[in-house]
Amino acid sequence: MTSELLIDELNTVETSVETWRDFIELSMNSEFYTLVRRHTGDDELAAALTLLRNYISIFSEAEQRRVENNVEEFYRYAQGFINELSPYRYSRSGYNDRVRSAFIGKIRTLLRGQKEPSGRIINPERYTFIRTLVRFCSSL
Repeated sequence: MTSELLIDELNTVETSVETWRDFIELSMNSEFYTLVRRHTGDDELAAALTLLRNYISIFSEAEQRRVENNVEEFYRYAQGFINELSPYRYSRSGYNDRVRSAFIGKIRTLLRGQKEPSGRIINPERYTFIRTLVRFCSSL
């Protein structure tokens, strides 16, 4: 097999990165983010809480209550969140290293695209959200 990505693999990587972009835009423009940011004064904490809240909000009210009241359920849902957003993370059980490499390259490009050639961040809010997602995906 060649080291080039198959079209389906490339489409999957592109779709994953587009999902990140859409999820970040939705989260950045949410009232919840504005309120948490104002309340905490911490952009990174507000971004992290907003991303996780927006993910959990797609589930039924009963599931949301379980997550709010059960640490193990919360962790399970958080793990699902990471698995959906970063399906190409390192896994002891194995992964497609070509696809993983392409995905990581796309995320690096996404982060670099938030900076001017001088290194100044163009949109600090968006950069914080992207960086927060990268940290989420690296930590679980």
